[in-house]
Amino acid sequence: INANSLVLVISPIALVVAYAIREITKTNELAFISMHTNILMEQYKNTFEHVKDICFIKGAGNYDCDWLTLYSGQPQNAECCTNDCPNNFADSCVFKKIKEKAQNAKTIVSNFHYWMIKQEHGRRLPYINIFDEAQNLNNSFVEHHSINITEKVFDRFDFLFDSAKKYFNKGFRTFTLELRTALKCVNDMNFLNYLMMFQEYLLESVSYKKIADDAEKALKAARERKDADKKEQKKEVNELTKVLRNATYFSNLKEAINRIDPFASIFGTTENGFYLKPAIIGNYWKTNMKPAKYNLFISATISQQYIESTISLEGKTAFIKHP
Repeated sequence: INANSLVLVISPIALVVAYAIREITKTNELAFISMHTNILMEQYKNTFEHVKDICFIKGAGNYDCDWLTLYSGQPQNAECCTNDCPNNFADSCVFKKIKEKAQNAKTIVSNFHYWMIKQEHGRRLPYINIFDEAQNLNNSFVEHHSINITEKVFDRFDFLFDSAKKYFNKGFRTFTLELRTALKCVNDMNFLNYLMMFQEYLLESVSYKKIADDAEKALKAARERKDADKKEQKKEVNELTKVLRNATYFSNLKEAINRIDPFASIFGTTENGFYLKPAIIGNYWKTNMKPAKYNLFISATISQQYIESTISLEGKTAFIKHP
């Protein structure tokens, strides 16, 4: 098989993955095995956790954070992890341990969404990608890159504006109210104009990354305050955690809108707003996904034509089929 080729594998999963893991552990290169569900990931873990230098990791939202829960007074997960908790919490933090293991692992096993996040923000590129349940990759990719503008988005704007007024100009509240009202009238004829105004007035006019960075620093200081009233401290930490989470959400939303091609997307309305979804993943794959040397697609149902039409890799495909 030539380098940079796409390989479709319709074969017993355990045999294929076991062979790939055995081959990859002979080198220092990274293999990334991803799949549609965390349930299947657990099956992989039960089968392959004895393999040296393999790491099983889910998204941050799947891990509870005892430190944030303690100081906010409400259940929190690792999505707002700031890596500054005391040693007695850090030493027992499951998410921190798994992330540290993933940095040196030769094989990482996760879900499609986590693989896409690492493609967008990670620095360590896989030598080989293995996609199990590959017939679900297209839908997972579309879901990951979809944009949903609803009333809840404007509720987040309202909270952030009330909690961090100094970062917003005087006209921001007016624009928010006007665009919230106009949301009910968005259709397939005017959604492009609406999206442009939404982006210009609500996303480009504010540095949400700065809000998030400042909130993270303030959150650390609030938790380290020794002489603070415990009740007030929990209230402050809870408020800052919400600010950090919402500012990070809008920073990511800005990136998502910049990535999406409205002319190659599916528009649809919902009860409280509208959505945009990529029509096919081919263009996004080429633009946003960093190529591995080898890509293995595992499925009992997909065909060569399906892979070529969704990922748009005509002329770069080689196949290994079940005998």
